[in-house]
Amino acid sequence: MVLVVTDPASSSADGEKRVLTKLAGYPLARRPTGFGHSEQSFSPYPPSDESEDEEAERDRVANNHREFLRSFDAYCKNNPSSIDIPDLVNRLAKPKSSLEKPGDAERTILYKLTKLTPGRISLFKWLMEAYPSLYQKHDEHGVSVLALAVRRKHESFLKFFVRGFPKQTAELIKSDKDLMHKLLPIVMDVDSELLFNCLDKETMMHRDGAHNTVLHIAARYDKSTRQHEPQLRLIEHLIKFCPEALTSVNNDKQSPYQYRVASYLEGITTSDSGTGDSSHEDHNDLQPLHDDAIAMLLKDNIMHLKERDETIRLLHGAVQEREIHFDLLELANLNLAVSAQDLTDLITSLKFENILQYVRIPRYKLSAHSSPARGDSRSDQQRGGRRDFQLIFDLLWKKGVRTIIKVIVEDDDETPHSDEVIEKLAIFNIEEWDWRKVDLCSEVIYKAAGNVEKAFLYSSGNNAVLRSWSGIDGLKRLEQLSEVHLFIRRRFESQTRTQAYLEGFIERMAVNCPKVRVHTRIQEDTGHADGQSWFPGLDKVETNAWLENMDKFAKFVVNLPPEVVPRRDVKVAVIDDGIDKLQGGFGDSISDGVSFYTPPGTFDTKPYYFSSSGHGTLMAKLIRRICPKAQLYIARLEEGQTTGQPTAESAAKAINWAINKGVDIISMSWTIVQTEENQEDIKKLKAAIKEAHNAHILMFGAASDQGFNNTSPTYPASMPEVFCIGAAKLSGHTEDMAASESLFVFPGGSVGIKSLRAPPHTADAANSEMVSGSSFATALASGFTALILYCVEICEYGEEYRDGLQEFDIMKKVFQTMTQHNQQYIAVKDYFKPVFERLDWDSGRKKLDVLVQFIIRPCADRKNKFLSPDAA
Repeated sequence: MVLVVTDPASSSADGEKRVLTKLAGYPLARRPTGFGHSEQSFSPYPPSDESEDEEAERDRVANNHREFLRSFDAYCKNNPSSIDIPDLVNRLAKPKSSLEKPGDAERTILYKLTKLTPGRISLFKWLMEAYPSLYQKHDEHGVSVLALAVRRKHESFLKFFVRGFPKQTAELIKSDKDLMHKLLPIVMDVDSELLFNCLDKETMMHRDGAHNTVLHIAARYDKSTRQHEPQLRLIEHLIKFCPEALTSVNNDKQSPYQYRVASYLEGITTSDSGTGDSSHEDHNDLQPLHDDAIAMLLKDNIMHLKERDETIRLLHGAVQEREIHFDLLELANLNLAVSAQDLTDLITSLKFENILQYVRIPRYKLSAHSSPARGDSRSDQQRGGRRDFQLIFDLLWKKGVRTIIKVIVEDDDETPHSDEVIEKLAIFNIEEWDWRKVDLCSEVIYKAAGNVEKAFLYSSGNNAVLRSWSGIDGLKRLEQLSEVHLFIRRRFESQTRTQAYLEGFIERMAVNCPKVRVHTRIQEDTGHADGQSWFPGLDKVETNAWLENMDKFAKFVVNLPPEVVPRRDVKVAVIDDGIDKLQGGFGDSISDGVSFYTPPGTFDTKPYYFSSSGHGTLMAKLIRRICPKAQLYIARLEEGQTTGQPTAESAAKAINWAINKGVDIISMSWTIVQTEENQEDIKKLKAAIKEAHNAHILMFGAASDQGFNNTSPTYPASMPEVFCIGAAKLSGHTEDMAASESLFVFPGGSVGIKSLRAPPHTADAANSEMVSGSSFATALASGFTALILYCVEICEYGEEYRDGLQEFDIMKKVFQTMTQHNQQYIAVKDYFKPVFERLDWDSGRKKLDVLVQFIIRPCADRKNKFLSPDAA
């Protein structure tokens, strides 16, 4: 017998119908059920390994399942209050053994129970208990009962199964890891903690086609549901049981936090515009997520990571966008008076995350001319204690900071801050409290940081204070407190008496705060040794006509009218030991900064807005002195413990950061000697330099000043992609030490430059202390190049020639055209003439235009149209 049927899924493109045959004696084959498929289809092929008896047995079992459920459902409908599952099974299942056997398509009776009723719920539970391995059986297509329910969107059954059988759910997910992603909407509405406790981390880290982990999918913003509480609870549990997911990235290099931010911005943009077109020009400046509990949960967990680089990568990607802490520790090292206005300018110029890892303030008193209350001439004692640091926290709040994980303040023993000022920190959410004020009242801590989890206390040994802290009205009021570190600085009592007071404190804490871990120490005052800097010392030298000439030209640039603006800014990265931003004089010239200096054994990154030795500050001011309009990007390097050099690894990171910031020039006034220990990091540095060269960034590095005595290569200046800059004498001739390795020389020799006090045109200049040698010359070369690019822009040649001037070979030719007889030293007086000091824009524009035409000659196609500078 031949049966002809039409199989719509196998029709050919030309409409031919496939003819399926059922030969006599061959049974019908089952095909998978799912969306768009019927229960049965036909197969033209005979069964390969099973007999007709086995197929007939499955048909009989399937029929028994159907008949049993028909009778069971009817009984439950008529007798909803008297359902005895074991009794019904014995009476209605014929035979009872068929309940544990698979029927058609190898499906057990559990597959038929995914459409739940109250009676079926009881039956399902009984079957799971009576036949504990029944749920593990998959149908002939390898589909589990849970996967089938997902396909059929039987949400009630899925919630019932996941909630009631978390261990079994975990087993099925492990065998089909894609289920983890599909079940997330269901898991969100049940106790996910029970399920995640049964899963292994490999399953919880399973990724989809876009390499999104379970945490990525869970964190995605969905404006149609906005289930914040269930979704928040789900993410909390995911992070708890699989913290590794927090640091994972997808194919777009997005962490779960960044994925949340991107989906949120996409959602609100679509909502705002209705078309999907962005109504915001710059999402990087858009910070709408501060009220989003899920984004803040993810960010808060990232902020608790120990590795700074990883924290930045997970929050911002390749380039740091905002500060993750505020550290004024090096303020105490500055040999200058800092006023309230200086601090205001510094904090206002920075961008902060709304969660900071820590805020650290050293023992420091603002200069006398900056009293906290304007016009208030009273002393600290008359005002009821110091108020200096209140300004800092007020400004951080205005900058959007809401959570400070750890507050570290070293107060003044003689004139500490008042309790009233300290209590004003209550506006922040603070986790760790370390305000170093001796015998600080626990009531003040409670008001300032009521949710604190870890507290550092400083005691004079006063027993009344110790009893107050450990009493029922003391630290016990801090409900989140889990750890206390007590430091006793013995003053008036004997060692024996102080020890007795301490033991009493510990005993009372054990009674009143049994869950709090207590660490104690009796100590004396300790000092802090300053680490050695890898930069050369500061020397005073003689005056220099080269700088005086450039000061006069810079005056012309500074006095340009407001309407004269470049088509494109000139961006200079200063990679050094940071800058002392509180010195002032930088104005709004610092566009961004980053630090790669985390001393070994600590997790505290020294910020870029302080300098280890003042060297970076001087280099930055020299660049701005030559080109007052340059925009600066500051990168602070790590200092090697033993070599005294910057580390090659941090230098590579800094260069990569500068590339991502799109700078035009990189100034590197330092050298690194290759050793056996740093060979791998030198490779990273070389790769970063080549990458910057390919990005058309002009790089300047200091010659080693070792001349022929230098037998080892020094970086970065030895790289062919970097302008190696040496120091010139007063006469313009090259220093003997620099002649053999320098490509060009600039002022900086041992008798080169006297004073870097403010030139007449601006206060934005270096101070009277300076360094000699190639490091100084490198900063001048970087500033000089920035000035060239700026002049090209304001003369409106930038669009045509700026990209050409960013090429190493072209800029090299530009320098060579100005070196004349000495092929390394640029005689600026012949080009950037002193007469510019007396000119305004109207009278000096033509002369500047002629100069620029001469400068761009190497990259111009029509050389004959340009005049020589003498024609001006």
